Amino acid sequence: RDTERILRHAAHLGHYIADACTPLHTTRWYNGRTPGERGIHALWESRIPELFSDGFCFLSGRAVYIEDPLAEAWNLVRESHLKTDSIYRALDRATKGMSTWQQFAVEVRGSQIQRVYSMAFCELLHKEMDQMTERQMRRAVGAVGSFWFTAWVNAGQPDLKASTKKPKRLLQRLMRMGKHAD
Repeated sequence: RDTERILRHAAHLGHYIADACTPLHTTRWYNGRTPGERGIHALWESRIPELFSDGFCFLSGRAVYIEDPLAEAWNLVRESHLKTDSIYRALDRATKGMSTWQQFAVEVRGSQIQRVYSMAFCELLHKEMDQMTERQMRRAVGAVGSFWFTAWVNAGQPDLKASTKKPKRLLQRLMRMGKHAD
């Protein structure tokens, strides 16, 4: 009945399960194929969703009970990891199709001027990956829902409306933390 603890654990669980659905998080150098390659992680996880998520479908169906959560977590990691080569192949195809100056643009973000992947490059990469980012985000939504449902069932299906603490302060903290998450 401790809403703050429930929300804290749910947030952590959700973050880790969603990360397991991010293929590059399963690699040694999540930001590229080598330590020197940079920017692929942010391109896949941030830039493409920023540009295209308005058109994404996040409906993933009903949450299901997971008999073996640990096995399912590792299954998510394996499934995601199998997609890393597809990301790199798509990146290579997109890179070959454009000069460096076409791949990048400059944007003002807040008070900073930043070099970002261009809209044209991101469109090409998104197409080359056959909308993989959208599918993996939908997979993450479904997986997080199922893990949360499983945790609730395993906790004895407590009445969450009867909690003893108000979660407002924790929700504010979690939202601030989310702004700084990877």
